[in-house]
Amino acid sequence: MAAGAVVSSYHNANRSPYNITVPTATDEPTTAMPTTSMPTTSMPTTAMPTTTMPTTSEPTTNEPTSTAIPTTASPTTASEYETCGTSTLIADVSLTIARKASDKTMKITITGPSDKWFAFGFGTATMGGSYAIVTGGSPVAVTEHILNPSTNPGLGTTVGPSGAITEISGTTTLTRPYAYDGTFDFTAFFTDCTVSEIDLISAIGKSLTLGYHQERIEDAKLSRTCSCDPGTDEPTTMIPTANPVTQQPTPSGEVVDATNNIFNVFYITFVVCFSLYFMA
Repeated sequence: MAAGAVVSSYHNANRSPYNITVPTATDEPTTAMPTTSMPTTSMPTTAMPTTTMPTTSEPTTNEPTSTAIPTTASPTTASEYETCGTSTLIADVSLTIARKASDKTMKITITGPSDKWFAFGFGTATMGGSYAIVTGGSPVAVTEHILNPSTNPGLGTTVGPSGAITEISGTTTLTRPYAYDGTFDFTAFFTDCTVSEIDLISAIGKSLTLGYHQERIEDAKLSRTCSCDPGTDEPTTMIPTANPVTQQPTPSGEVVDATNNIFNVFYITFVVCFSLYFMA
């Protein structure tokens, strides 16, 4: 009988059919193998500790600020000229004299107009015998003279040159020693404290041509404005007195010996006298 077929039969009583269901073939039960998942165990991730290397910054050493070098004003040295007198006796004609004590030289600077001759004279109150420095002529020249008196006009005797002379646009400079033969000696004016001024005259012409002056000033004075003692003299060294004679002290032992001797003489004398007294 085929599987699943229905068998019909009639019962004896009611002849009612009944159905018999033939079970179909049963497949072998399939037992599903349980799927057992392997438990996934996460490996603990242990983070490697990150050790931050300490950053030690290199020490910054600030360069020291440079210390400004103190500016010291340079003292006036002996090589520089020191002004010792100025004068303006006539308008536009001026005089300056300066000294350098280290070598006993001086500078005479005279400034005047460029279109007229001009001069200064030293050592006398009038023209006669004055040591004069004259700037003028064509071309312009600087000359030194011992002047004649006003009663005998003229430049007198030409002397020098006593030193180095320059003339630039009306400014004359003469660099010379304090003393120069045949001219005025300025040594006392610079160094002698009893001399504080010297006689001075001045004149100016009408043009550059040397001749009779347009204006003249006599009987004037040039006063010293610098020290009368430039400190160039050799220092005076006092001679020491002879070594004092010091009495040598008497040794104490000698004093004791002398005392003992006196005592001994006194004692012997006493004993002798005492003995003679009892023997009498």
